[in-house]
Amino acid sequence: MDPTVARRRFAAERVARLATVGPGGQPHLVPVTFAVLDAVGDGVIVFAVDHKPKRARQLRRLRNIAASPLVSFLVDHYTEEWSELWWVRADAIAEIVPADAGDSRFVAALEALAERAEIPLLTTSYADPIVQRGLKYTFKLPPQGSSLAELQMAYIGELMKELKGQAPKRAAVFVGSDSASQSLLKATLDLAGKYGFEIVSQISFQSGLTDPTQIVSASLQNRPDVIFLSSFTSDVILVTRALRAVNITVPVITGGGGVSTDTIGATLGKASENLMGIVCWNWDLPIDGVKQVLDGYKELEPKAPFPPASETIGTGYTLGMVIRAALEKAGTDDPKKVRETLASLEVAVPMPGGKIAFAENGQNKFIQPIMVGWIDGQLRTVWPKQYQAAKPKL
Repeated sequence: MDPTVARRRFAAERVARLATVGPGGQPHLVPVTFAVLDAVGDGVIVFAVDHKPKRARQLRRLRNIAASPLVSFLVDHYTEEWSELWWVRADAIAEIVPADAGDSRFVAALEALAERAEIPLLTTSYADPIVQRGLKYTFKLPPQGSSLAELQMAYIGELMKELKGQAPKRAAVFVGSDSASQSLLKATLDLAGKYGFEIVSQISFQSGLTDPTQIVSASLQNRPDVIFLSSFTSDVILVTRALRAVNITVPVITGGGGVSTDTIGATLGKASENLMGIVCWNWDLPIDGVKQVLDGYKELEPKAPFPPASETIGTGYTLGMVIRAALEKAGTDDPKKVRETLASLEVAVPMPGGKIAFAENGQNKFIQPIMVGWIDGQLRTVWPKQYQAAKPKL
């Protein structure tokens, strides 16, 4: 069979048999629903494990993959007419991506599975490719990750000019290997000149950093006025602590929600000062409906830190409003009709921008990102001016 035909036939099937190897070489075979992220070429096969009750919490297929990641997928077509029989096997190296890993690959996998099942998927991920694949069932609340680069440079320039009388000129860019961070890197390099920045240092690192020495050394040597840092929260904490330890106190700007977590304040303490980021929502926004969100959160999580440093409280609440509005307007929970409703829906929400409606590619058209910064142990909204709740100590 021609390889291109084989890949297409494989990708068109709804169910495959997944083969893994257990202890002592014992084979294990189960049917799985799946999707292929790239049906032509060296595609990535994804399948999900749901939370339905199972006899064992840790499925054998997952235990086997953790111990030995070599797997095979088999799809076949049977008919009494032997000339029409065919099968395709895909041998692969498997990796388990947890739902809470903050990994853009998880969203990409969900997109593919949702598209195949024709079920709407609403996401708060910033990764650019989410709305660049021509999918019909994915709807994205935050802006494109690449747009954060322009907002970071514009906002910090305006803020520092207002507070210090001079905009920053020298910038260092340090990013992780995840999709959103790499999109941010490209856009930052492309747009730096437009906002008067000279990039004095640029480093890409594997997300899940363990040693920030290279970043600290580059910062000490090049003395930037501002540092643009994008990666997972653990990396942001590690790098920021290391920079502050050698008295590098310039603003560290991160995008995509890496700054918006209570872990930052609890872990970094005073070292979090001048750690800023671009997010979609914050607890101190002077917007109708924010107090209702906070009251509801405090009632549900009475022992959680308050006020909360998490944009996902607001974005999650907003997605709930959108889903409710879509179900009520559609008058049914039929996925196809809900998807059609989402595509034409406009909902007033307690976020900057005031409302949500989705473009043809699934991108929210009305989002207005804000800059937040850690000040005296709290995450405060610092820019744009109309949303400013506190001024950082630059």
